[in-house]
Amino acid sequence: MLILQCILTVLVFLTPYFAGVPFKRGSVPETYLYGQVLLWAVFQLLAVPMIFFRLSFNTLWITYAFVLTALTAFGIRRYVRAGARLPGIKPEKPFAQYVPLALALCVILFQVFMYVAGMHLDEDDSRFIAEANDAITHNTMYLHNPATGEYIGRFAGEMQKDRFSPWEMYLATLSRLTMLRPAVLAHTVYAPVLLLLSYAVYAQIGKRLFQGRFEQGAFLLSVSVVNLFFTGYAYSQPAFSLTRIWQGKGGVGAVAIPLFLLFLLELEKDDCSGNWMWLGAAGCATSLFSGMGVAFSAILILVYGGYAVIRSRFRRLPQFLASLLPSAVFGLLYLWWR
Repeated sequence: MLILQCILTVLVFLTPYFAGVPFKRGSVPETYLYGQVLLWAVFQLLAVPMIFFRLSFNTLWITYAFVLTALTAFGIRRYVRAGARLPGIKPEKPFAQYVPLALALCVILFQVFMYVAGMHLDEDDSRFIAEANDAITHNTMYLHNPATGEYIGRFAGEMQKDRFSPWEMYLATLSRLTMLRPAVLAHTVYAPVLLLLSYAVYAQIGKRLFQGRFEQGAFLLSVSVVNLFFTGYAYSQPAFSLTRIWQGKGGVGAVAIPLFLLFLLELEKDDCSGNWMWLGAAGCATSLFSGMGVAFSAILILVYGGYAVIRSRFRRLPQFLASLLPSAVFGLLYLWWR
């Protein structure tokens, strides 16, 4: 059973790369990152209507499994037709150029080890993990009281907003696909994956801001050291990254907000027509994490839209409105049905 769980876990966490191949063929971290954003957005679009109409959890995770399989198969086909080669590092510069990157990787791997070897628990786990367990146990979504397990048959309390940001259902779906219990998956397995995704975002930001490998590595090293030693209080971005990244708001602080910075940097390129689509996908994916993700994604897109209008980029207005649509829809649904 353990071997089967390990195999399934590896296969499930490889799927974002192949899902991203047809849409963003770049370095391995970049392709994986874009594929994961796509899968988060797809899950959000599937889950919210199913929760609203009170369909069973089995309907959700089986449907998502079919979509995941289709996207992965399509990506593998494109990958094989393209020559089935992973991009590698070209040693065109002295090895010293990669020293900061090597140091950054050491710091990042230490932080991953902290998640694997330790476990942070707080009151929010009694909702995030409990709601995922309830979905698997009772085959319902947000219809049981996570504190008592009592069936209430309606969306009450925190579940009023959770149904529009169903991160717990995503954890439960991964739990089904990997055959791991939600607590083990969230604390020990998926937390390191999210942390590595967070640093993949920062690595891509460094590539947009700096030309040289040394400068890019130094940027990533600086971010990893700041996260490690400047945690501050419990609601800071480093605290979310290193203590409870598996919780919805933790994912927003650690992954989603830097992701928006990356996509907004992409929009500053001369040919950025396709990047607006990814900004909308990021808004949809961020809405999956939490209600805070819905608000932050809408605010960040609106701020950039205002900046584009001030710069007299009116031809981008239709693309801006289209990218804002997912965040606006989920935000209005939350305000209307709360």
